[in-house]
Amino acid sequence: EQHPDTANTYNNIATVYKAQGDDGKALEYYERALKIRLAVLGEQHVSTANTYNNAAIVYKAQGDFGKALDHYERALKIFLAVHGEQNAGTANACNNIAGVYQAQGDLSKALEYYERALKVQIAFLGEQHPNTAKIKKNIASVQSMLNQ
Repeated sequence: EQHPDTANTYNNIATVYKAQGDDGKALEYYERALKIRLAVLGEQHVSTANTYNNAAIVYKAQGDFGKALDHYERALKIFLAVHGEQNAGTANACNNIAGVYQAQGDLSKALEYYERALKVQIAFLGEQHPNTAKIKKNIASVQSMLNQ
């Protein structure tokens, strides 16, 4: 039970449940994977960060913004510790955190995190990368909402 391969299997099962729309089962298996990854790999491992991120996606979809934000912030902390600021995982985590703030209506906080994500994304993958364009679109959306 306490093996990285078991955690990978649980994470994959969760992904299937998520794709099938069964968020409850998805979270059950993401949390199982997370428990193993924390025990076996520790808090400062990219696989742990990815599992926090995966669970956060489901929490956000369910409208549980508190848990989503907590999990996204834990993922960001790990990416920063392991890879530093200039990393795709860091950019993704910042973008995801911004999305939660946007969903909560905290547009200034959303804009702050989108801009941070954009800065990292450009430095890491460049101006022409498709993910850079997505972040720019998110920024434009928030700016439009702020100007209304």
